[in-house]
Amino acid sequence: MRVILLITVVLTCLASLAVGQSDVNACIAACPQNIAIVCGRVGKTISAYRNRCYLPCFHATFVANWPCKVTNDRKIL
Repeated sequence: MRVILLITVVLTCLASLAVGQSDVNACIAACPQNIAIVCGRVGKTISAYRNRCYLPCFHATFVANWPCKVTNDRKIL
C-alpha cells in the first residue's frame, strides 16, 4: 500500500512540474474537505500547505521538486 502511495505521490509531483501551478484559491474553493498536508522542499526551506483535496489540488500547492510528502491531517494536529 505504501509503495502505491509513493508511486502516486511521485507521479503527481512530476505532473505538477509539467502542468505548472493553477489558482490555489479556486482549487480550495472547489474542495470542501481537508484531507492532506503537502510539504515541498526548496533548497534549505521546507514549506507546508494545507490541501483541501488530494489529487485535484496537489499540483496547485506543490512548489518544489522532490522530495515531497503527503500526510493525513490527524498526524499533524
